[in-house]
Amino acid sequence: MAKTRGQIFSMDMLFASTVTLFLFVTLVVTSDMVYFSFSADGTRAELQDAALSAADALVSTPGTPSNWSESQSIDGTAAAMLGLASSRGVLDADKVAKFFVSLNTTTLNSNYTNARTLLGLGRPGYNFSLSVYNSSNDRILNTNASIFPAGANSTASVQRYAVYNGSVVRVNLRVWKDENV
Repeated sequence: MAKTRGQIFSMDMLFASTVTLFLFVTLVVTSDMVYFSFSADGTRAELQDAALSAADALVSTPGTPSNWSESQSIDGTAAAMLGLASSRGVLDADKVAKFFVSLNTTTLNSNYTNARTLLGLGRPGYNFSLSVYNSSNDRILNTNASIFPAGANSTASVQRYAVYNGSVVRVNLRVWKDENV
């Protein structure tokens, strides 16, 4: 049997090249979309976890040490962790007052940064706001610490219920990531 040589036609080569190029471009485009989708989901999940942990710490624990509110400011020397509760689900009026007054003063940046770190929200770009609402849904306490930017697309909001000054209140912690940082 004699050996025969194969021939390639230019139309076959053009068709194969086109299909290969199309598949390569599709792979590159979809891999970028999948990457961005997973990274956005990861950011949201991280924010949600951080917000849940911070809200639970604020409403369920007295903080570490439990007398951190007796210090002059909110910082790493006064506290290792912030908590506003005297017992689980019962907010301590002195700690709540100290927390909100500290975050709404002229030394805002350092107190806010320290509070953010002590709440476990110290990652670059993470910000928070904390509000307390009474049973009539009136805001009775609010941090003016950080203004929610209109362009923030990664947010997490956690609500917890507690007792404050003998009344049931809703504590709303909002955490977001500033994409510009």
